Amino acid sequence: MSVVIEVPPVGPSGPLGPTGATGATGAQGLGGVGIVGPAGATGPTGSTGPQGSPGGATGATGVSGSPGGATGATGAAGFAGPQGATGPVGPAGPISFTTGDIKPTFKIVADAGFVMMNDGSIGDASSGATTRANADCINLFTLFFSNTVDADVPLQTSTGSATTRAAQGSAAAAWAAHCRMVLPKALGRELAVAGAGTGLTSRALGSNSGAETHTQTTSELVSHPHNVQGYQSNIAGTPYYSYIAGQLPTYVGDMSNYATPTGGSAAASILSPRTHVNIMVCL
Repeated sequence: MSVVIEVPPVGPSGPLGPTGATGATGAQGLGGVGIVGPAGATGPTGSTGPQGSPGGATGATGVSGSPGGATGATGAAGFAGPQGATGPVGPAGPISFTTGDIKPTFKIVADAGFVMMNDGSIGDASSGATTRANADCINLFTLFFSNTVDADVPLQTSTGSATTRAAQGSAAAAWAAHCRMVLPKALGRELAVAGAGTGLTSRALGSNSGAETHTQTTSELVSHPHNVQGYQSNIAGTPYYSYIAGQLPTYVGDMSNYATPTGGSAAASILSPRTHVNIMVCL
C-alpha cells in the first residue's frame, strides 16, 4: 500500500535578521597545514659575543715512517746513437807574436808592432836609426844585443859609426847612449836555421853566408889526365917531341900540334828556385 504525504507550499522568505554573536572557536579540524605566509623582515644584527677559548695544544709529532728500500743496481748503458754531422769550421783565432818572431808577407808596410827586415837599423828617437827610431824598439834592440854578435848584427853609435857590445857594456847602456842596432841581413836572401847540424858547418844566429855565383878553382876540379902526343913535322930535318901525361917528356923531335886551353872562366849561377817575399819582425 502506498502513503502519500502532502507538503504544504513554502511561503516567501522573511527579511534577514541581525547577525548574532560569534560563537566559540571550535576544535581544529582534521584538514592539512595551511599555506605559509610571507617571510617577515630581517631583524637587526646582534652584538658580537665574547671570543671563545683557544684551541688545544699541538699534538706530538708522529713517529717517522721506516726508510725506503735500498737503491737498486744501475741498469746497463743504452746503445750509442749515431754520430751527428760535423759542424762548420769556426773562424781562426788570433795568432800571438812576441819580440823577435818573424812572419813572411807580401805586404810592403809593416803591421803595427812590427818592423820590416830591410837591412836597416832600429833604436830610440835620438839614435838616427833608419828603419825605426822609437822607444818601442827597446825589447827587440835588447834581444839582438844579447843573442847575436857584432860581426853579424853590428852596433852603431847615433852618428852611424861602428861600436861594439863590449865597448857599451850592456844593452841598457847602449840604449841609453842612443846606439843603433843594425838588423840582420835579409833582403834578397834565403832563410836558414842557425846551429850545428850533423855533418854541417855551424851557423851563428843572425849570421849570413853564401853567394849567387861561383867560379871554380883548379883545386875544385876532379882529378883527370891530359894525354898529348906529338907527331913528326912535315918540315924535313926538324925534330919533334912526344908527351904522355904524368911522365917526363921524351925528346923525339919538334911538335907542331898541341892541346889548346878553352873556356871563359865565367862564374856559374848557383841559385836554387825560389819565390821572394818580405819579412817583418815583431817588436
